[in-house]
Amino acid sequence: MINYNIKAALFDLDGVVAFTDRYHFLAWKELCNEKGWYFDEKINNKLRGIPRKESLEIILEHNNVDISEEEKNLLADKKNKTYVKLLDNVNKEDEYVGVVDFIKSLRSKGIKTAICSSSKNANFVLEKLNILDLFDAVVTGNDIKKAKPNPEIFLLGAKRLGIPAFHCVVFEDSSVGIEAAHAAGMKSCGVGNYETYKISDEFIKNYSEIDIESFLESGHKESFKVNPYRVYEKEIKLRDINHVESIFALGNGYMGMRGVYEETDLLTEKIEKPGMYINGVFDKEKISHAAFFNGFSTHDQFTVNLIDWRFISLYIDAEKVSMTEGKVKNHVRYLDMKRGVLFRSFEWCSNSGKIIHVESIRMVNLRRFHGAEIKYSVTPVNFDGEIKIISSVKKINPLGNRILTENRESGSRSGAEYMVIATKETNISVASAIINKIEGAEFTNTEIRNENEYIYEAVVNAIEGKTFSLTKFAAFYSDNDDCSIIDEAINDVVAMENLGFDALLFEQEEEWSKHWDIADIKIYGNETDDMTVRFNLFHLRQQLPPQDDMSIGATGLTGQSYSGKVFWDTEMYIAPYFNYTSPEKTKRFLMYRYKILDKARERAELMGGKGALFSWCSVDGEETSVVFEASTAEYHLQSDIAFAIKRYVSATKDYDFLYNYGAEILFDTAVYMFNRGNFIEGNDNKFCLNVVCGPDEYACGVNNNFYTNMMLKSHFEYAVKVYEQMNEKVPDKLSKLSEKLNIDINDVRNWSKAASNMYYKYNKKLGIYEQDDSFVTNDSVDMDTIPKNFDIRATFHPLNLWRIQVLKQADVVLLMFVQGDNYSLEEKKNSYEYYEPKTNHGSSLSAAVHSIMACEINKPKEAYAYFRSAAYMDLCDFKHNTNGGLHMACLGGVWMNVVNGFLGMRDYEGGLEFNPKLPSEWKGCKLKLAYKGSYIEINADNAKIEFTLISGGNVEFACYGNKYLISKGEPVKIHIK
Repeated sequence: MINYNIKAALFDLDGVVAFTDRYHFLAWKELCNEKGWYFDEKINNKLRGIPRKESLEIILEHNNVDISEEEKNLLADKKNKTYVKLLDNVNKEDEYVGVVDFIKSLRSKGIKTAICSSSKNANFVLEKLNILDLFDAVVTGNDIKKAKPNPEIFLLGAKRLGIPAFHCVVFEDSSVGIEAAHAAGMKSCGVGNYETYKISDEFIKNYSEIDIESFLESGHKESFKVNPYRVYEKEIKLRDINHVESIFALGNGYMGMRGVYEETDLLTEKIEKPGMYINGVFDKEKISHAAFFNGFSTHDQFTVNLIDWRFISLYIDAEKVSMTEGKVKNHVRYLDMKRGVLFRSFEWCSNSGKIIHVESIRMVNLRRFHGAEIKYSVTPVNFDGEIKIISSVKKINPLGNRILTENRESGSRSGAEYMVIATKETNISVASAIINKIEGAEFTNTEIRNENEYIYEAVVNAIEGKTFSLTKFAAFYSDNDDCSIIDEAINDVVAMENLGFDALLFEQEEEWSKHWDIADIKIYGNETDDMTVRFNLFHLRQQLPPQDDMSIGATGLTGQSYSGKVFWDTEMYIAPYFNYTSPEKTKRFLMYRYKILDKARERAELMGGKGALFSWCSVDGEETSVVFEASTAEYHLQSDIAFAIKRYVSATKDYDFLYNYGAEILFDTAVYMFNRGNFIEGNDNKFCLNVVCGPDEYACGVNNNFYTNMMLKSHFEYAVKVYEQMNEKVPDKLSKLSEKLNIDINDVRNWSKAASNMYYKYNKKLGIYEQDDSFVTNDSVDMDTIPKNFDIRATFHPLNLWRIQVLKQADVVLLMFVQGDNYSLEEKKNSYEYYEPKTNHGSSLSAAVHSIMACEINKPKEAYAYFRSAAYMDLCDFKHNTNGGLHMACLGGVWMNVVNGFLGMRDYEGGLEFNPKLPSEWKGCKLKLAYKGSYIEINADNAKIEFTLISGGNVEFACYGNKYLISKGEPVKIHIK
């Protein structure tokens, strides 16, 4: 079971637990006075976290004194004797306020604690304060050879506690201590000393500032401000800026934009990771292999960082408005999920005392999906005078440290500035058109154009108390749109300007209102969970492609991680949300698979097979993964796609799609998978799949992964069913398709035979289905030594990892959910209780599935803990990697968690069923579901669940095993068990 992400707290002593640093100061002061050396508080601050010998070196250097090593040792020893003598005065008044109660609270929750102090007298101080028993381990200067910022002291502390570094947090008051914590791979909290503010993960002046539950879950000292449809940024935290950029990303599935500020300065330019992306616009680079084998990936692919159009700068009396120079007051920024905009407001004061109030609203249009806007409004609070406002566009922008685009064309037409860039290798052109419009004041303007920048500069005659605004309209098209991209971009941006920002905002509100009306989830009695679930659903909707043949990458269009590549996540974790809210939209993902089907055929041939083999991760269908032992071997992707087709057709009855597109995918992937497997004599002539990798990517090259085999069984059965159905209903289409794919009835019989004889391994002694032929007999491992919520592949040699009983994520447990109608409750319980303790949840896909299955087998505390791990993963940056983009599969998993988990919804062959088990932390929840052309509303609390038909025909369903029928005007109420 997941407990907390933080499992151990490591405390420095001086200035963190106790103020013994003043005794250090007095001891050094006495020595320096005796020697006639200069020493003050400023020098003393440089000694924080530094051992005494190194501290003496700093004092000597400041005083330009050179003495022998022998004398240095004598003086350091003399200082220490003075310090120890002074320590006799240590008492409870020297304790940091609130620290003892804080440590006791940590320990009451099972968190281990340690002192990690460079002082060789730490034990003495702890004994004098009578708090030694509050710590499970004490590491002092006597135990280490290397001083901070070397991480030795904290790594030793973690080792003595038996807790992986990933799960440790360090409390420090020195910058070298924070650096050492980060070098150790630990989270950090600066205490008291402001020099740690900018580099620590969190900063406190007092331990009472920490909300312990939030801190242990996420490492953040407090939870987010709660608002049903808003996520707030409380303060500008430079150390958290990239995480917030992902949180505040805007998009519409066609394009996406990270939540960077409009204003820039030298500091933010070094920290920010801006991103402007278009779905399917990518470049590629050749992959170099130490040794190349047939089938290895030849190129990597990257969704490129496009034109950065958001820059807006303000100048008052030649002084630039900056977000980091301490003159910003009343700063508020929030993601408005109800309207789909990013809102900001702040006040800024110049050196001469002039104050301005600024508000900005940014949106990426949901209806006009080629468009985006920023309205930037300025009000002089206490003066009349000139304000310079500069709107600029940077054409070429790096992706990390790579420049993947180049300028092709630029110019002006119809009042718009247009520019065209193109990817270097794939040669995909992107046109952007920009219009700047100032309203509310008189102004003069100039335009500056250079190779990589377009600058619109205006001098505004500002009047005290009167607001003026700059609205920036932008439109984007790429070669993938198959049109005259410059003309279309200009036409769109001119139309948007003519319509005006307020009208565009109204359109945006309408689109989001329509979406929330059918796809929202409302949770009662827990405002934080209510907001957080909606945050996950909001970003899912933002990534929905607006047209066929696009998909959603692992981080969507929110960041650089995974580079826009599409995985199995889309079919298995993202599609369900749309399948049961806007089912017709799921087709867009599936048409993307059809679009790249020829690439899949090429891949199949390259791998020595027939039919079609979809690449594990790709933008355009070409395999890009170099981790072939896991990625290429995850053949379950083929059956995951087949499963998504089956689920979509079941939900929509879209047989036109099935017969014209879906069947071709089903049959050709079935051809490949049949040839990939074999009937093995040594396994009673059962159909086997050897040397594969299932969802658990720590187990590579195994034989007969249970999930893979059982999903393929379902794949074959569905392919046979569709073949027979087409033979009956559309024989001409089937004949043409069979000729195209070179298949006949013998292939269909082979699929049927393989499905009927699919191999699996059942362990009667354990009462479980074995994950593969070897997992149960692999080496056991102490899971307390394995980091949780962290991909450990980089920390293990593959030959060591592949032979131990550790799972990355749900594997058999996932199959028990997906095909739950094939297994008994006892089998599900046995599987969960065997595999869950061996899972380290290194994948963001894991928590939600474990929560769903914990609900089903009646483990409510575990179900809710896993739900929180999934729901808050990005918002609270549980994995400390959200800076690279949001985890799309996890977002989809949160919807599944509520609907399939707490409401117990299943949609198997026998029909729709529910087994609700709401968490005690909620008073209720309400949502709508689409089902076979109808919409139903579900309203549940801890006493009853009510089903109401909103539209469409009557719906039959089961609840707690009893059959019910919902018809218009006749809600069904059922008592919660």
